[in-house]
Amino acid sequence: MDLSAKLTARRDTIGPARTLNVTNAWLGAATLQLAICCTPVGAVRAQPPAWQLQDGNALLIVEGDRSFALHTAERRRQIQATVRWLTGWPDTYRPPQALLFVLQEDTVRRVFSAEPMPYYSGVGPYTPVGAAVALPSLSLIVAPVGSERAIEYGPLQSLYGDLLIGRSPTLTAWPPCPRVGLAGILIAAMYNDRDHLYFGAKRLAAYEGLNPAEFLDPSAPPAARQVDTDQRGFGCLVLAHWYLTADASQHDAFQQLFAALGSGRPLADAVPEALGGSLAEFTTRYRRYFAQWLFQPRSADLHRVLPDLQGALPEPVPVPAERLDALLQQTCVKLARCRQGGAAH
Repeated sequence: MDLSAKLTARRDTIGPARTLNVTNAWLGAATLQLAICCTPVGAVRAQPPAWQLQDGNALLIVEGDRSFALHTAERRRQIQATVRWLTGWPDTYRPPQALLFVLQEDTVRRVFSAEPMPYYSGVGPYTPVGAAVALPSLSLIVAPVGSERAIEYGPLQSLYGDLLIGRSPTLTAWPPCPRVGLAGILIAAMYNDRDHLYFGAKRLAAYEGLNPAEFLDPSAPPAARQVDTDQRGFGCLVLAHWYLTADASQHDAFQQLFAALGSGRPLADAVPEALGGSLAEFTTRYRRYFAQWLFQPRSADLHRVLPDLQGALPEPVPVPAERLDALLQQTCVKLARCRQGGAAH
């Protein structure tokens, strides 16, 4: 099914009125008319509650002012470019089409229920919620805006980035650990300029180091406590950092190791086959790398100039309140996650 049947945007100019038609087969092939019509001369224009932007194969619905909508479109590009670098996408690869809602947190809580699903975070009245759903040919994101300016895109970075990493064709044969580690680096990344990524290791809370057999081996027993899960996740993040900063030959060796583990090879067999040396020697090398991270965190900082981010951003189109409500209601119905009596505005 082509783009026009799944997620399209078309602008028609009819005299002084413009109409944007958005068709999405996932929403039941419903066409929403987002009309920006004729405002009489001298009338006061009400600030629209949201803006819509079509950027390549991604459609964004952003709640907030026009400037915030443009910044959100820019951040989406940065996230996608970061995932392309982290995962080594082929130049010819294009991710599935995406429908992204970036909404104020109270809107997300008012419209969507907090039933278990791929949410941004756990439970609690002050915990942001959101959804990341990988449909066969569409990535759906519902991301709340972070509570503080410095982290306003944290939920979007986490949800959209993690979903892109999970769908990456270069990682399909990998076990969960290195994918979790790459996602952790993405979530912690900052963007100092439009095309400059910065990862500061010092900003992360460090956990006591584990041996690779405790977090990398897919046959390891599941963690019993949340702190154990966090500790394993940190180990995976450090391993992913080691993979990213390795030289070309070691980088390829890590890829062979991850592919072997993903195919079911025991860690003790996969390590000598891919990296050379025993599992004990690999463990010693990892512990040294971990110690350097722990005691010299600035040595683990990453800087990256992201390519292909200089193109003009799409022009935001206002979304009237009633149209935003209708689109959110359709989405929560399709997800079976509507809060009883919820409404966007």
